Parts: sequence; structure tokens; C-alpha cells
Amino acid sequence: MNRTFKMVWCLYILRWIFFSSRFPAKVEGVVQDQECIDNCNCCKNGKCHPGIRNWPNVCSDGCIDRHRGARCYELCTYNNCLSCPDSMDVCTICFDGFHLGPKTDCTSECPTNCKACISNTMCTVCKDVYYNKDGSKTCPYSHCPENCMCNHGKTCTTC
Repeated sequence: MNRTFKMVWCLYILRWIFFSSRFPAKVEGVVQDQECIDNCNCCKNGKCHPGIRNWPNVCSDGCIDRHRGARCYELCTYNNCLSCPDSMDVCTICFDGFHLGPKTDCTSECPTNCKACISNTMCTVCKDVYYNKDGSKTCPYSHCPENCMCNHGKTCTTC
């Protein structure tokens, strides 16, 4: 009797492992991209492999934009969030025009002429035809004057 019980218990556990790896559980608050479940659609370069316990479709090179998790079917919570690898509610990289802000949610906008920034007063990349000079940091100048030398049209280096 004891041996039969152990065998049935082992089969039950194996069945649970198989089904839990094939059909991801719905977790409250987690938004899943249905286009990514049971395939490699949301893996960078479409590359995936079997993971531990032979879980199918574990992404080899990470996730495409806005996706997270080992199989990349979970979405980042915030729309402007490009990457949220550790938690769906904590962004690490934002789409152009936004920065992490105090809540790391990528809802803080960059200054108008910035392509990328680290705050609402500090651009790291200006939009095309805008540039910084004389210590400015919000890309306030709209073209490089004739008497200036510009770095890739984005930063006025000398005038």
C-alpha cells in the first residue's frame, strides 16, 4: 500500500510539473501577451531553448521591448517602459522622449527638444536639428549657426 501511494504521488507531481510548464498560471495583476505563450515570438532574435524541468520556450537572448520573464510573455506595466527585467512595475529603460522619473515608471517626459534624457532638465541626446551650447542641457537651439562647428548636428562644439 505504501509503495503504491508513493508511486501515485510521484505521478501526480510529474503531471503537475508538466502542466505548469506548458500552461502558465494566471497571476493576478500580471498582463500576459497571448502572442508569446507557447512559442518564441517575444524572445530577442526569436531564439529559445528548453529550460530547467524542460520548460519549453525559455528565451536565450532575453526579451523584446516591453516584455519580461524567462519566456517573455509578461508585459511591463507602463506603456513607455522599454525594459523591466526584474519587476513588471519597475522600469530600467524608457522609450525615447521619457525618463524613469521618481517612481521608475517612465511616465516623466523629457524636455520638448530631447530625444533621450535623464531628467526633465538634462537631455542626453537632442532631437535632430537641435543642440546644446554654453552649458545648456535641454537642447534649446534649433540649428547650428553658420559660424559654428557641430557634432553630428546635435551638439555645437565651437563657434
